[in-house]
Amino acid sequence: MVLKGCIVTIDALGCQTAIAKKIVDRGGDYVLAVKDNQKNLSQAVVEFFDTAEAFDYHNVVVQKSVSVEKNHGRIETRRAALVSDVSWMDKPMREHWQKLAAVGMIEFVQEMKDKVSVERRYFIMSAGVKTVAQFARAARAH
Repeated sequence: MVLKGCIVTIDALGCQTAIAKKIVDRGGDYVLAVKDNQKNLSQAVVEFFDTAEAFDYHNVVVQKSVSVEKNHGRIETRRAALVSDVSWMDKPMREHWQKLAAVGMIEFVQEMKDKVSVERRYFIMSAGVKTVAQFARAARAH
């Protein structure tokens, strides 16, 4: 199967180095959700974004986008952040993922009457995902 020009999105279960390699080998790019099945990677990405946000992304080049939708009595806000410099990540971890080029975070805020829920999801992605718009679209389309 040829994946040239395609961005493959996979949930955390598919966040595996062998899968990332197969996607890249077939000419595609990936946006992989990161959770505790890749504990060290997950911890590194979460800590990176927590620290970057605490310092308002000072000295970090970040692309951000926000979208707001209102329907069915609720307001849903999606905030996406994409950082294309992964040099902060341990070199062995970074090299483990073929063509790893960026990390991303999407925060979902749902407001309904008096109730507000916030959820964050974290991702790694390959070199072909260059903009926060591409990232947000791929994550949402998944």
